Amino acid sequence: MPSSSGKQYAMVRSLEESPFGPSSDQSRYSKYAKRIVRDVLNLRPGENLTIEAWEHELPFAKEIKLQARKIGANVLLYIEDDANYFKLAEGGFEKNLGRMGKHEWSLLENSDAYVFFPGPSDARRQSRLESKKRKAAQAYNFEWYKRASKAGVRGARIRTAYATPSRAKMLGFDSQKWRENLLNAIEVDFRKIDGLGKKLAFLFKHGNNVKIKAPGGTSLRMDLSGVPPHLYSGVMSKPPGYNVFACVMNIPGSELDIVPKANSVEGTVFFDRPVFDGGNRIEGLKWKFQKGMLVDYSARKNLTFFKKGYEQAKGDKDKVGVLALGLSPKLEYGYNSDMHVEGSLTIGIGSLGEGDKNKTDYQFVATLSKATLTLDDTKVLEDGKLLRV
Repeated sequence: MPSSSGKQYAMVRSLEESPFGPSSDQSRYSKYAKRIVRDVLNLRPGENLTIEAWEHELPFAKEIKLQARKIGANVLLYIEDDANYFKLAEGGFEKNLGRMGKHEWSLLENSDAYVFFPGPSDARRQSRLESKKRKAAQAYNFEWYKRASKAGVRGARIRTAYATPSRAKMLGFDSQKWRENLLNAIEVDFRKIDGLGKKLAFLFKHGNNVKIKAPGGTSLRMDLSGVPPHLYSGVMSKPPGYNVFACVMNIPGSELDIVPKANSVEGTVFFDRPVFDGGNRIEGLKWKFQKGMLVDYSARKNLTFFKKGYEQAKGDKDKVGVLALGLSPKLEYGYNSDMHVEGSLTIGIGSLGEGDKNKTDYQFVATLSKATLTLDDTKVLEDGKLLRV
C-alpha cells in the first residue's frame, strides 16, 4: 500500500509487456532476493514477512518469498493489478481504493518486515487521472506509514518496479537498461555502504561550515543546523526512527541526508543533471540564495514546469531543507536515480530534510554530478567523487 514519500518515481502495462520473460521466470532474481532478505531486511527465522507486489513484479516477488522461507520466515504475498485499479480509478470508485480494512491494518501491524513493489505499471495512463482521483486512491498513505512506524516494521521499496516500458517511454529512457542498472545496484555490499555512511554522518554531525563548488557557476555556502544526519544505507537491522516515513527504505537508493541552517544559505547553484517533473524534463536549472531564501531561478529548458509549482506553493517553499549525498556505488546517472548515485550532491527546498523547521507541503530536489564539497577544512566530495574520509 505505501507510495513513495515525496519523491517522484513510478510504474508494464501487462505481464506480456515485460522484457524480462514470463511470470514463471523467477530464477534470475535469486541473488538480488538473497541480498534483500539477508542483508537489507536482516530477516530471521520465525519472523513475519509481508510482500505486496503489483503483477508486473511477480517473478521478483516470488523469489523473495522463496528465499525468505528458506531461512525460516513466515511469508504472505499478495498482488495488486493494473486492470482492476484502472476500472476503479477511472470509474468513479477511487475512494474505495483509498480505504484499508481492519484485516489489512492487522496484517501490517503483525509484520516484522515488509517488501513493496510499487505500481500501477502503466504510468502514462495513471498520469492522465485527475490529481484529486490519484490523491483519493492513496488516502490511506500517511496512516499506513504511521502504523508501520509504530509497529517497528522494517520495510523495503523495490525500485525495479518503476522501470516499466510505460514509465520509460514517458521519461525517454531505455526500460531494459534502466531496470538492469537498478538490479546491478542491489548486488552491492550494503554493510560496507552502511559503514561509510556512519563515518560521514559522524563527520557532518560535528561539522559547522559547508562550501560547495561546481562547474556552471556553482558557489554556495551554508552552516549546519546541528541536527544529526540521517543515513539511509540500505541496511534495515531495525527501523531508524527518523520519522514515520523512514520505516521503508528505497532499494536501491542509499543516501545521507544533512540539514543546514535555513537562513545561512548564500550563493548560486547550477544543476547539471536534469530534473523530471512527471514526464517533463527540466534542464539547466539554476537557483540563487540570499540569507537562506531562494531569490532568483532560471533554467535552460522547461522552466515553466518548475515555476508553476513553485509559484503556487505557500509557506517556506523558498528555504533549503536538505543536502543529500548519494552513496550507491553501482547506480548510474540518467535513470531518475541521480540523487542516489555515489558522489552526487542533491539540494532540496521546501518540506524536505530531517528535523528542519520549514512549514510547507512543497518540495523540490535537484542534483549536481561534479560537485566539490568542503566541510570546514575537510574535502568530502571532489569533482563528484566521494572521498573515503
